Order: sequence, then C-alpha cells, then structure tokens
Amino acid sequence: DAVQIPMAFGAITVAYNLDGVDKGLKLDGATAADIFLGKITKWDDAAIAKLNPGVKLPGDSITVVHRSDESGTTKGFTGFLSDYSKEWESSVGSDKTVKWPVGTGAKGNDGVAAAVKQQAGAVGYVEEAYALQNNFTTAAVKNKSGKFVEPTLDTTTSAGDGVKVPKDLGIDIINSPNPASYPISSQTFVIVYKDLCKGGLDEGKAGAVKGFLDYGLGEGQNVLGQLQYAKLPAELLTKAQAASDSLTCNGSPVSG
Repeated sequence: DAVQIPMAFGAITVAYNLDGVDKGLKLDGATAADIFLGKITKWDDAAIAKLNPGVKLPGDSITVVHRSDESGTTKGFTGFLSDYSKEWESSVGSDKTVKWPVGTGAKGNDGVAAAVKQQAGAVGYVEEAYALQNNFTTAAVKNKSGKFVEPTLDTTTSAGDGVKVPKDLGIDIINSPNPASYPISSQTFVIVYKDLCKGGLDEGKAGAVKGFLDYGLGEGQNVLGQLQYAKLPAELLTKAQAASDSLTCNGSPVSG
C-alpha cells in the first residue's frame, strides 16, 4: 500500500509580453481559453478590453507559446481551461501533452519563458517559481469567487483552504473556492510505501525517509518560500503530518 503526502504548493502563471502593459492585466478562464484556441488574436479584442476597463491595450497580434514537452504544468493549465471552456474541453482536453490548436512550442519553463520574453505580444504559461525568480510579467486571473488574483506564494497557499480533502489526501486545488486563492494552483506529493520495510528498506533507511518527510513538513515549510514554492495551509499540514506518522516498518511505527 502506498501513501501520498502533500508537501508543497506551486502555481501556473499566465506570463505575457505586452508593450505599455507592464502589470495588472486581468484574464478569466474563458478568455484565456479563447486566446489559446486561437479565437482571440489581438490584444485589444473586446473580450480582453471588457476585463480591463481603463487599460490602454495595444492592437498587437497575440503569439501563443506553449510547452512542446510532456509536462505536469501543461496538465494543470489545460485542466483550468477545460473548466471554463466547453470547446476547450471537447476539442483539446487536459493532459501532460495535448494537440495545441495554435501557437509555438518551446521546451520546459525556461523555453516558454525565453520565447515570451523575446516576442512582443507573446503569451504563455510558466510555473510560478520560475516566473517569480525571473520577475516575469504575469496576469491576475479571475478565481471561482469572481475575484482577480495575482499569483503570489500567499494566494497559492490560500488555494488549499476550503477544498475538499479526501481520505487519501489526494487533493486538487485548481479553482479553489477560497476567495483569496489564485485559481491555477497545484500541489506536489511525496509518495511512499505505508510499510517502508515491506517496501524494501531496512529499519535505518526507513527512519531516514521518515526524517526527510518530517523535515519537509516542519522546518522545510519555511524554506519553501526561498525556492518560490508555497507552503501548505495549517489544516492540510496537520493531516500530512498524520500521514507521515502513520508509516510503519514491518508493522511497527517508524521514528525519524
């Protein structure tokens, strides 16, 4: 039997390169889907303008940049688009790799980021940690509560508050109901055997794994911010620690 233990949160940003709009661009799921479907081709399109009253949007053409490699970031982003666009859900879907209707492919977060940075009018999706480390221009995205929220570590942590936490801790924080949450947020798990020794480890190595998990759920939560990842909210952290404490070695509790 395996146990999945939530360890950290991250998010997926919509990064863009638009002359004269260096911050504050607002997008919602339906509009983002239409951009990546190729239905919206200009930055001053009425759908974007409606979300950004008072912002002078240039008439530049939109260049879509997406991942060319298999990626969990792609799965999270396309899952978000599917929630707000029936057309996206039926014609493209959500997976680690999809058949993109339009756009230019680039490998990895660094490839997408470089392509967006080099091409005026470009838009792509980039992992939050990469976007924060490189000071990218990112959009505020409308969440389930109707609020436009910037991707920050705090708003990413907030995505874990108010979501249903199943018994196996297999949470999904995309489109969290929390009004303070950034909507394209995701989670990272550590997956281990419930009985580490029956899984092939000796007692000493089982203790080392438990120590690693306890560090990640303890002091490691404060280190996450230095790496531009978001910590778990308190209630989920308590459940994750309980899952770590439930690990055994040949039926006996494991001490880290």
